[in-house]
Amino acid sequence: MIFPPLNKAWQANNWAYVGEGNQNLVVRYIGSDKTFIGKVLRVVKSNDKNKHVDGQTLLSQKEFVDRVVRPLLGKEYVLDLQPISTGKTFLDQLATHVQSARPSSRLKTKIITDAPLSFIMTDLTQIWPGEPTLTFELKPKWGFKPSCDTVTKIKLLYCRFCMHAHLRETDLDGYCPMNLYSDSPTLIDKALTVLLRSSPQEKTLRVSINGQDTCLMEADPDAEYKALLGISSQQALLPEILKAILIQDPILLILKTLQADLDSLDVENILPLYQQQRGSIKTDIDTFADVADNYKKRILHPDTPITDTQRVLEYVLSMTFKDCSIMINVAPATAEASGHKFVTLDNRLTLQYDVKVIDTDLKKLDKIPYWHELDQGIVSHAIETGFSRQAACFSNK
Repeated sequence: MIFPPLNKAWQANNWAYVGEGNQNLVVRYIGSDKTFIGKVLRVVKSNDKNKHVDGQTLLSQKEFVDRVVRPLLGKEYVLDLQPISTGKTFLDQLATHVQSARPSSRLKTKIITDAPLSFIMTDLTQIWPGEPTLTFELKPKWGFKPSCDTVTKIKLLYCRFCMHAHLRETDLDGYCPMNLYSDSPTLIDKALTVLLRSSPQEKTLRVSINGQDTCLMEADPDAEYKALLGISSQQALLPEILKAILIQDPILLILKTLQADLDSLDVENILPLYQQQRGSIKTDIDTFADVADNYKKRILHPDTPITDTQRVLEYVLSMTFKDCSIMINVAPATAEASGHKFVTLDNRLTLQYDVKVIDTDLKKLDKIPYWHELDQGIVSHAIETGFSRQAACFSNK
Protein backbone atom coordinates (compact mmCIF):
# COMPACT_ATOMS: atom_id res chain seq x y z
CA MET A 1 0.00 0.00 0.00
CA ILE A 2 1.26 3.47 -0.87
CA PHE A 3 0.52 6.03 1.86
CA PRO A 4 -0.03 9.74 1.13
CA PRO A 5 2.86 11.98 2.20
CA LEU A 6 3.03 13.58 5.61
CA ASN A 7 4.32 17.06 4.84
CA LYS A 8 2.05 19.54 6.63
CA ALA A 9 2.42 20.84 10.17
CA TRP A 10 -1.20 20.17 11.17
CA GLN A 11 -0.83 16.47 10.33
CA ALA A 12 1.64 16.06 13.20
CA ASN A 13 -1.06 16.79 15.76
CA ASN A 14 -2.83 13.56 14.77
CA TRP A 15 0.00 11.44 16.15
CA ALA A 16 0.64 10.60 19.83
CA TYR A 17 3.89 9.51 21.42
CA VAL A 18 4.27 5.76 22.06
CA GLY A 19 7.94 5.21 22.87
CA GLU A 20 11.48 5.22 21.53
CA GLY A 21 14.77 3.38 21.44
CA ASN A 22 18.26 4.55 20.65
CA GLN A 23 17.62 4.99 16.93
CA ASN A 24 13.90 5.48 16.37
CA LEU A 25 10.83 7.11 17.91
CA VAL A 26 7.31 5.73 17.45
CA VAL A 27 4.00 7.62 17.42
CA ARG A 28 0.42 6.31 17.15
CA TYR A 29 -2.24 7.73 14.83
CA ILE A 30 -5.17 9.26 16.74
CA GLY A 31 -6.90 11.13 13.91
CA SER A 32 -9.87 10.23 11.69
CA ASP A 33 -8.19 9.49 8.34
CA LYS A 34 -9.05 5.84 7.59
CA THR A 35 -5.74 5.46 5.77
CA PHE A 36 -3.81 5.74 9.03
CA ILE A 37 -6.24 4.29 11.59
CA GLY A 38 -4.61 1.33 13.30
CA LYS A 39 -1.11 2.44 12.33
CA VAL A 40 2.01 3.72 14.03
CA LEU A 41 4.77 5.83 12.50
CA ARG A 42 8.46 5.18 13.12
CA VAL A 43 10.74 8.19 12.65
CA VAL A 44 14.52 8.18 12.83
CA LYS A 45 16.45 10.01 15.54
CA SER A 46 19.86 11.63 15.64
CA ASN A 47 22.86 10.60 17.68
CA ASP A 48 26.44 11.80 18.00
CA LYS A 49 27.41 10.32 14.63
CA ASN A 50 24.10 10.66 12.83
CA LYS A 51 22.64 14.14 12.42
CA HIS A 52 21.24 13.62 8.93
CA VAL A 53 20.08 10.60 6.97
CA ASP A 54 19.32 9.97 3.31
CA GLY A 55 16.47 7.98 1.84
CA GLN A 56 18.62 5.10 0.61
CA THR A 57 20.04 4.57 4.09
CA LEU A 58 16.53 4.41 5.50
CA LEU A 59 15.34 2.02 2.82
CA SER A 60 18.29 -0.23 3.59
CA GLN A 61 16.83 -0.64 7.10
CA LYS A 62 13.69 -2.11 5.55
CA GLU A 63 15.78 -4.27 3.22
CA PHE A 64 17.77 -5.63 6.17
CA VAL A 65 14.58 -6.61 7.97
CA ASP A 66 13.06 -8.16 4.84
CA ARG A 67 16.11 -10.04 3.56
CA VAL A 68 18.02 -10.93 6.73
CA VAL A 69 15.88 -10.71 9.86
CA ARG A 70 12.67 -12.20 8.47
CA PRO A 71 14.29 -15.38 7.05
CA LEU A 72 16.13 -15.98 10.33
CA LEU A 73 13.28 -15.30 12.74
CA GLY A 74 10.37 -16.47 10.61
CA LYS A 75 7.91 -14.19 8.83
CA GLU A 76 5.22 -14.52 11.52
CA TYR A 77 7.42 -12.64 14.00
CA VAL A 78 8.38 -9.68 11.81
CA LEU A 79 6.38 -6.51 11.14
CA ASP A 80 6.15 -5.06 7.65
CA LEU A 81 7.78 -1.63 7.31
CA GLN A 82 6.00 0.57 4.78
CA PRO A 83 7.94 3.66 3.67
CA ILE A 84 6.12 6.99 3.67
CA SER A 85 7.36 10.39 2.52
CA THR A 86 7.79 12.83 5.42
CA GLY A 87 8.47 16.53 5.02
CA LYS A 88 10.54 18.80 7.25
CA THR A 89 7.51 20.91 8.20
CA PHE A 90 5.69 17.81 9.47
CA LEU A 91 8.70 16.42 11.34
CA ASP A 92 9.51 19.81 12.92
CA GLN A 93 5.99 20.03 14.29
CA LEU A 94 6.01 16.36 15.35
CA ALA A 95 9.22 16.91 17.33
CA THR A 96 7.59 19.83 19.14
CA HIS A 97 4.31 17.97 19.58
CA VAL A 98 5.82 14.92 21.34
CA GLN A 99 8.55 16.69 23.30
CA SER A 100 6.65 16.87 26.59
CA ALA A 101 5.78 13.14 26.44
CA ARG A 102 9.35 11.95 25.99
CA PRO A 103 11.30 10.61 28.99
CA SER A 104 14.00 12.96 30.24
CA SER A 105 16.60 10.23 29.67
CA ARG A 106 15.88 10.35 25.92
CA LEU A 107 16.00 14.10 25.35
CA LYS A 108 19.66 14.12 24.31
CA THR A 109 18.56 12.76 20.94
CA LYS A 110 16.16 14.47 18.55
CA ILE A 111 14.01 13.54 15.59
CA ILE A 112 15.93 14.07 12.35
CA THR A 113 13.59 16.60 10.80
CA ASP A 114 15.03 16.47 7.30
CA ALA A 115 14.59 12.70 6.97
CA PRO A 116 12.97 12.21 3.56
CA LEU A 117 10.94 9.20 4.67
CA SER A 118 9.72 7.30 7.72
CA PHE A 119 7.98 3.96 8.18
CA ILE A 120 4.34 3.06 8.75
CA MET A 121 3.63 -0.12 10.71
CA THR A 122 0.58 -1.89 12.12
CA ASP A 123 -0.34 -0.71 15.62
CA LEU A 124 -0.01 -3.99 17.46
CA THR A 125 -2.29 -2.77 20.25
CA GLN A 126 -5.15 -2.52 17.74
CA ILE A 127 -5.03 -5.98 16.20
CA TRP A 128 -8.39 -6.72 17.77
CA PRO A 129 -10.30 -3.40 17.81
CA GLY A 130 -12.86 -3.21 20.58
CA GLU A 131 -11.34 -6.07 22.56
CA PRO A 132 -9.53 -5.36 25.87
CA THR A 133 -5.94 -5.66 24.68
CA LEU A 134 -3.01 -6.30 26.97
CA THR A 135 0.47 -5.59 25.60
CA PHE A 136 3.80 -6.73 27.00
CA GLU A 137 6.99 -5.19 25.62
CA LEU A 138 9.81 -7.46 26.77
CA LYS A 139 13.52 -6.86 26.21
CA PRO A 140 14.92 -10.32 27.00
CA LYS A 141 18.62 -9.57 26.33
CA TRP A 142 21.16 -12.42 26.21
CA GLY A 143 19.80 -15.91 26.74
CA PHE A 144 23.00 -17.94 26.73
CA LYS A 145 26.48 -18.25 28.16
CA PRO A 146 29.52 -18.90 25.94
CA SER A 147 30.19 -22.44 24.83
CA CYS A 148 33.72 -21.57 23.72
CA ASP A 149 36.23 -22.68 26.39
CA THR A 150 38.86 -20.13 25.34
CA VAL A 151 37.02 -17.22 26.99
CA THR A 152 37.57 -15.83 30.47
CA LYS A 153 36.30 -18.54 32.80
CA ILE A 154 33.89 -16.39 34.78
CA LYS A 155 31.75 -16.06 31.62
CA LEU A 156 31.10 -19.78 31.76
CA LEU A 157 29.67 -19.42 35.26
CA TYR A 158 27.59 -16.24 35.23
CA CYS A 159 25.39 -14.63 32.60
CA ARG A 160 26.49 -11.42 30.96
CA PHE A 161 23.36 -9.49 32.00
CA CYS A 162 23.91 -10.14 35.70
CA MET A 163 27.60 -9.22 35.54
CA HIS A 164 26.79 -6.04 33.60
CA ALA A 165 24.19 -5.08 36.21
CA HIS A 166 26.86 -5.63 38.87
CA LEU A 167 29.18 -3.23 37.04
CA ARG A 168 26.40 -0.61 36.87
CA GLU A 169 25.48 -1.23 40.52
CA THR A 170 21.91 -2.11 39.48
CA ASP A 171 19.89 -4.09 41.98
CA LEU A 172 18.17 -6.90 40.08
CA ASP A 173 16.37 -8.25 43.14
CA GLY A 174 17.04 -11.81 41.98
CA TYR A 175 16.02 -11.28 38.36
CA CYS A 176 18.04 -13.08 35.70
CA PRO A 177 17.11 -13.32 31.99
CA MET A 178 18.34 -16.92 31.94
CA ASN A 179 15.22 -17.75 33.93
CA LEU A 180 13.01 -16.32 31.16
CA TYR A 181 14.80 -18.37 28.53
CA SER A 182 14.56 -21.60 30.53
CA ASP A 183 11.86 -24.19 29.90
CA SER A 184 11.09 -24.36 33.61
CA PRO A 185 7.73 -22.86 34.68
CA THR A 186 9.19 -22.33 38.16
CA LEU A 187 12.14 -20.28 36.89
CA ILE A 188 10.01 -18.29 34.44
CA ASP A 189 7.58 -17.55 37.25
CA LYS A 190 10.50 -16.42 39.43
CA ALA A 191 11.62 -13.92 36.77
CA LEU A 192 8.12 -12.60 36.12
CA THR A 193 7.41 -12.20 39.82
CA VAL A 194 10.30 -9.74 39.99
CA LEU A 195 9.47 -7.91 36.74
CA LEU A 196 5.73 -7.56 37.32
CA ARG A 197 5.33 -7.48 41.07
CA SER A 198 8.20 -7.29 43.54
CA SER A 199 10.71 -5.06 41.76
CA PRO A 200 9.53 -3.86 38.33
CA GLN A 201 12.26 -2.97 35.82
CA GLU A 202 10.65 -1.01 33.04
CA LYS A 203 13.74 -1.14 30.85
CA THR A 204 13.14 -4.88 30.66
CA LEU A 205 9.35 -5.10 30.71
CA ARG A 206 6.63 -2.58 29.94
CA VAL A 207 2.88 -3.16 30.09
CA SER A 208 0.06 -1.30 28.39
CA ILE A 209 -3.68 -1.83 28.32
CA ASN A 210 -5.61 -0.74 25.23
CA GLY A 211 -2.50 1.08 24.07
CA GLN A 212 -2.07 3.11 27.27
CA ASP A 213 1.16 2.60 29.19
CA THR A 214 0.86 1.51 32.80
CA CYS A 215 3.65 2.41 35.19
CA LEU A 216 4.46 -0.81 37.03
CA MET A 217 5.98 1.17 39.89
CA GLU A 218 2.85 3.21 40.54
CA ALA A 219 -0.18 1.36 39.17
CA ASP A 220 -1.71 -2.12 39.26
CA PRO A 221 -2.23 -3.29 35.68
CA ASP A 222 -3.17 -6.73 36.96
CA ALA A 223 -6.20 -5.37 38.79
CA GLU A 224 -7.07 -3.11 35.86
CA TYR A 225 -7.04 -5.90 33.30
CA LYS A 226 -8.99 -8.27 35.52
CA ALA A 227 -11.61 -5.55 35.93
CA LEU A 228 -11.90 -5.22 32.14
CA LEU A 229 -12.40 -8.98 31.87
CA GLY A 230 -14.81 -9.11 34.79
CA ILE A 231 -12.54 -11.39 36.83
CA SER A 232 -12.76 -11.06 40.62
CA SER A 233 -10.07 -13.59 41.61
CA GLN A 234 -7.33 -12.43 43.96
CA GLN A 235 -4.77 -14.53 42.10
CA ALA A 236 -2.41 -12.51 39.90
CA LEU A 237 -3.39 -12.81 36.24
CA LEU A 238 -0.68 -11.02 34.24
CA PRO A 239 2.21 -13.27 35.34
CA GLU A 240 0.14 -16.33 34.48
CA ILE A 241 -0.70 -14.98 31.03
CA LEU A 242 2.88 -14.08 30.17
CA LYS A 243 4.28 -17.31 31.62
CA ALA A 244 1.85 -19.44 29.63
CA ILE A 245 2.77 -17.65 26.39
CA LEU A 246 6.52 -17.85 26.99
CA ILE A 247 6.24 -21.56 27.69
CA GLN A 248 4.05 -22.28 24.67
CA ASP A 249 5.54 -19.98 22.03
CA PRO A 250 9.01 -20.79 20.62
CA ILE A 251 10.15 -17.18 20.17
CA LEU A 252 12.62 -17.12 23.06
CA LEU A 253 14.12 -20.44 21.96
CA ILE A 254 14.49 -19.02 18.44
CA LEU A 255 16.24 -15.90 19.78
CA LYS A 256 18.48 -17.88 22.14
CA THR A 257 19.51 -20.22 19.32
CA LEU A 258 20.32 -17.36 16.96
CA GLN A 259 22.26 -15.49 19.64
CA ALA A 260 24.37 -18.51 20.59
CA ASP A 261 24.91 -19.88 17.07
CA LEU A 262 25.88 -16.53 15.58
CA ASP A 263 28.18 -15.78 18.54
CA SER A 264 29.92 -19.13 18.80
CA LEU A 265 33.39 -17.63 19.40
CA ASP A 266 32.63 -14.74 21.80
CA VAL A 267 33.93 -11.22 21.26
CA GLU A 268 37.28 -12.13 22.85
CA ASN A 269 38.03 -14.28 19.80
CA ILE A 270 36.13 -12.14 17.29
CA LEU A 271 38.18 -8.98 17.89
CA PRO A 272 41.47 -10.44 16.50
CA LEU A 273 39.63 -11.71 13.40
CA TYR A 274 38.09 -8.27 12.92
CA GLN A 275 41.46 -6.54 13.31
CA GLN A 276 43.06 -8.84 10.74
CA GLN A 277 40.44 -7.98 8.13
CA ARG A 278 39.53 -4.42 9.05
CA GLY A 279 38.85 -2.37 5.93
CA SER A 280 38.21 -5.37 3.69
CA ILE A 281 34.86 -6.59 5.04
CA LYS A 282 31.78 -5.54 3.08
CA THR A 283 28.70 -4.59 5.11
CA ASP A 284 26.05 -4.06 2.42
CA ILE A 285 22.70 -5.82 2.65
CA ASP A 286 23.62 -8.31 -0.08
CA THR A 287 26.57 -9.42 2.04
CA PHE A 288 24.48 -9.86 5.18
CA ALA A 289 21.83 -11.75 3.21
CA ASP A 290 24.58 -14.13 2.08
CA VAL A 291 25.78 -14.46 5.67
CA ALA A 292 22.27 -15.43 6.78
CA ASP A 293 21.98 -17.94 3.94
CA ASN A 294 25.38 -19.45 4.77
CA TYR A 295 24.39 -19.76 8.42
CA LYS A 296 21.16 -21.60 7.55
CA LYS A 297 23.08 -23.96 5.24
CA ARG A 298 25.54 -24.70 8.03
CA ILE A 299 22.72 -25.57 10.40
CA LEU A 300 21.53 -28.18 7.90
CA HIS A 301 25.07 -29.33 7.11
CA PRO A 302 27.30 -28.74 10.19
CA ASP A 303 30.47 -29.79 8.36
CA THR A 304 30.21 -26.82 5.99
CA PRO A 305 33.43 -24.75 6.17
CA ILE A 306 33.16 -21.25 7.65
CA THR A 307 35.40 -18.29 6.85
CA ASP A 308 36.71 -15.73 9.32
CA THR A 309 34.71 -13.03 7.54
CA GLN A 310 31.55 -15.09 7.99
CA ARG A 311 32.31 -15.45 11.71
CA VAL A 312 32.84 -11.71 12.15
CA LEU A 313 29.63 -10.78 10.33
CA GLU A 314 27.65 -13.46 12.16
CA TYR A 315 28.81 -11.87 15.40
CA VAL A 316 27.48 -8.50 14.23
CA LEU A 317 24.14 -10.17 13.43
CA SER A 318 24.07 -11.77 16.86
CA MET A 319 24.13 -8.33 18.45
CA THR A 320 20.86 -7.47 16.69
CA PHE A 321 19.15 -10.47 18.27
CA LYS A 322 20.67 -9.75 21.70
CA ASP A 323 19.23 -6.22 21.73
CA CYS A 324 15.79 -6.65 20.19
CA SER A 325 12.43 -6.45 21.95
CA ILE A 326 9.37 -8.68 21.86
CA MET A 327 5.85 -7.30 21.61
CA ILE A 328 3.21 -9.70 22.92
CA ASN A 329 -0.42 -8.67 22.47
CA VAL A 330 -3.21 -10.52 24.24
CA ALA A 331 -7.01 -10.34 24.18
CA PRO A 332 -9.88 -12.63 25.12
CA ALA A 333 -10.38 -15.29 22.47
CA THR A 334 -13.13 -14.64 19.94
CA ALA A 335 -14.67 -16.85 17.28
CA GLU A 336 -13.49 -14.43 14.60
CA ALA A 337 -9.82 -14.76 15.57
CA SER A 338 -8.97 -17.67 13.32
CA GLY A 339 -5.33 -17.64 12.28
CA HIS A 340 -4.11 -16.29 15.60
CA LYS A 341 -2.42 -18.19 18.39
CA PHE A 342 -4.28 -19.20 21.52
CA VAL A 343 -3.31 -20.08 25.06
CA THR A 344 -5.49 -21.49 27.84
CA LEU A 345 -4.67 -20.77 31.49
CA ASP A 346 -5.20 -23.07 34.46
CA ASN A 347 -8.38 -21.14 35.28
CA ARG A 348 -9.68 -22.13 31.80
CA LEU A 349 -9.51 -18.58 30.46
CA THR A 350 -8.63 -18.79 26.75
CA LEU A 351 -6.77 -15.88 25.18
CA GLN A 352 -5.62 -15.06 21.68
CA TYR A 353 -2.14 -13.64 21.33
CA ASP A 354 0.31 -12.32 18.78
CA VAL A 355 4.09 -12.06 19.03
CA LYS A 356 6.32 -9.71 17.05
CA VAL A 357 10.04 -8.97 17.37
CA ILE A 358 10.92 -5.27 17.05
CA ASP A 359 14.06 -3.11 17.23
CA THR A 360 15.95 -5.37 14.83
CA ASP A 361 18.22 -2.75 13.29
CA LEU A 362 21.57 -3.75 11.82
CA LYS A 363 24.48 -3.01 14.13
CA LYS A 364 27.70 -1.35 12.98
CA LEU A 365 30.73 -3.52 12.20
CA ASP A 366 33.06 -0.89 13.63
CA LYS A 367 31.46 -1.27 17.07
CA ILE A 368 33.33 -4.54 17.63
CA PRO A 369 36.23 -2.83 19.47
CA TYR A 370 33.70 -1.04 21.71
CA TRP A 371 31.85 -4.28 22.42
CA HIS A 372 35.15 -5.94 23.31
CA GLU A 373 36.14 -3.07 25.60
CA LEU A 374 32.78 -3.18 27.35
CA ASP A 375 32.98 -6.96 27.67
CA GLN A 376 36.41 -6.78 29.27
CA GLY A 377 35.26 -4.04 31.64
CA ILE A 378 32.32 -6.16 32.76
CA VAL A 379 34.47 -9.25 33.24
CA SER A 380 37.35 -7.45 34.99
CA HIS A 381 35.01 -5.78 37.45
CA ALA A 382 33.29 -9.10 38.20
CA ILE A 383 36.62 -10.79 38.88
CA GLU A 384 38.11 -7.93 40.89
CA THR A 385 35.05 -7.62 43.13
CA GLY A 386 34.56 -11.36 43.60
CA PHE A 387 31.19 -11.39 41.86
CA SER A 388 29.07 -14.31 42.97
CA ARG A 389 25.39 -15.02 43.17
CA GLN A 390 23.29 -18.03 43.93
CA ALA A 391 20.97 -17.61 40.98
CA ALA A 392 19.88 -19.39 37.84
CA CYS A 393 22.60 -17.68 35.85
CA PHE A 394 25.06 -19.83 37.79
CA SER A 395 23.49 -23.18 37.02
CA ASN A 396 21.75 -22.83 33.64
CA LYS A 397 23.56 -22.94 30.34
